[in-house]
Amino acid sequence: MTQQKQNGKLIAIITMIFLFGMISFVTNLAAPMGIVLKNQFSVSNALGMLGNFGNFIAYAVMGIPSGILLQRVGYKKTALIAVAVGFIGVGIQYLSGHSSPDMAFAVYLIGAFIAGFSMCLLNTVVNPMLNKLGGENGIGLLDIVENRLVGMKSRGVYETPGGAILYKAINVLETITLDKESAHFKAQLAQKYADIVYNGQWFTPLREALDAFADSLEKTVTGDVKLKLYKGNMINAGVTSPYTLYDEQTASFGVDKDYDQSDATGFINLFGLSIKERAKLSKNWPEVKE
Repeated sequence: MTQQKQNGKLIAIITMIFLFGMISFVTNLAAPMGIVLKNQFSVSNALGMLGNFGNFIAYAVMGIPSGILLQRVGYKKTALIAVAVGFIGVGIQYLSGHSSPDMAFAVYLIGAFIAGFSMCLLNTVVNPMLNKLGGENGIGLLDIVENRLVGMKSRGVYETPGGAILYKAINVLETITLDKESAHFKAQLAQKYADIVYNGQWFTPLREALDAFADSLEKTVTGDVKLKLYKGNMINAGVTSPYTLYDEQTASFGVDKDYDQSDATGFINLFGLSIKERAKLSKNWPEVKE
């Protein structure tokens, strides 16, 4: 790989992180805006919430045009257009503070709507980025023979680079944030959940119950994961979490207050008791015929 290509990918990754940060900031900033708008413009609760959702409503209008724009001009130009549109929207919102009382709220809504175009464009740029990076490295290729609900087998060939990367990242994160029993039980339920979805049983009480279990279990599954992508491989290059269950001192089996190696003697005796008893008693068993 040439140095130019490496630099290009590095710039793309940094840009993606920056865009994610912008989206997160704007989304979280919108949370208290309903009350702020109600008090600032002396409008009803309904209109205050309308001002809050003004930029999100733009998603319904700009979804398809954003995709078309991305195809025609590419990632970089679409991102630049998104930033420019965002500044225009924020500028119009600023002007609402200098408009007449009768027009101020209407001007703000127009600005929020235009700013929503920016958010939609940014999401359109960011979301396919993992597909682009993963696709270039042969990630997410799957050629399988499936068992259909009606009983027949069928071959399926899929390519989901972005989904494969996210799935791998979550699995890596779970290795340090889930305890053993929870992780094993989640793996058992995963097959059942996959069957429910595959068989079209989405709107069922069982699927809702499994979602509730997953939502509760995944509360502490958050952190940062680094993956290296190379020739179809996703290599764990580091994982951290504020909710980690991994303690290097304890895991090293060295001298530690939390772990006393002599405790293993009693554990081994108890854990192996059933095996020991079977071996002792089996000496007096009659011969078992094959």
